Amino acid sequence: MIDRRPPETRSACSGVLATGLALFSMITVAVSPLSADSDTLRVGDPAPDFTLSGLDGGRYTLSDYRGQVVILASFATWCAACGPELSDLETSVWQPYRDAGVTVLAIDRLEDEYTVSAFVDFYDLTFPVLLDRHAEVYTTYSIPGCSSPFPRDFIIAPDGTIGYLNCDYDRESVLSVVTNLLGIADDSGGDGGDGHGDGDDDPTCNGDCGDDEHDDGACGDGLCDGIDEENGVSEDLLAIGSVLLSQNAPNPFGAFTTIRYGTPETAHTRLEIFSGAGRRVRLLVDREISAGVHTVTWDGADDSGRPLSSGVYFVRIRSDGASESRRIVLKR
Repeated sequence: MIDRRPPETRSACSGVLATGLALFSMITVAVSPLSADSDTLRVGDPAPDFTLSGLDGGRYTLSDYRGQVVILASFATWCAACGPELSDLETSVWQPYRDAGVTVLAIDRLEDEYTVSAFVDFYDLTFPVLLDRHAEVYTTYSIPGCSSPFPRDFIIAPDGTIGYLNCDYDRESVLSVVTNLLGIADDSGGDGGDGHGDGDDDPTCNGDCGDDEHDDGACGDGLCDGIDEENGVSEDLLAIGSVLLSQNAPNPFGAFTTIRYGTPETAHTRLEIFSGAGRRVRLLVDREISAGVHTVTWDGADDSGRPLSSGVYFVRIRSDGASESRRIVLKR
């Protein structure tokens, strides 16, 4: 098609078009995500600030917590691992360290208040839960290479920089970073995942951790460290008034697995198995138990005795207002 406009008109239009394209390019750069070389957050980087509404109706701004250790835990209610992780953060980090200057901010992505409220009530969460309705914070706090969208955890140091990030929840690593940032000793251990120290350093440890334990020589799982031999109660449990739920063994399992659990004092205790979707499939314990460490065996069946299919399950203990969860893998 022949352009019949006068040369001066064509020149003016071209100038306007060029100017418009330049402005559009500048605007696009201003609102687009950072380039591929700079969009990855790293330990030591300043934590991007944000403000979100909370499930309680309040407004939460990250920079308001400057001077504290802040754990950012992104989650979704449909995520099988998220509930147990947040429950563990509640009992292992939030409750013991909140008065020492630690804040946990759980951030839900793209879900409505009703759904999130039911989830929070189910897991008895008491730390602030925020609503990332447009996934803006989730997008900003990205971790390349994660195999799944959740969990996603960041720890913000008191100076506002990123002190830790991970796309797989690791209690021992979280506790180690938190206690280091607080400048206090970390007694979480790191060998058995139960947060109660290393039993290999205790020459008296022989697996007899309680009045109903069996001597299996499993000192390395950390259960024996700090046990009061008179009543079989973990000193850590007595100190923080919490509950004990050790990782089941074996895990993964096919036929039977053993779960160790305990309370610092006599109390009514429930030990339950949940499917990855959050549905309870087996009630293992529902009675008053004595103080100390106990064991129970699960055969991989539901309450009616039917064998369950292979998959990821979760065991949860509740006793006297405290709770703890662990992941169990069943392989048929």
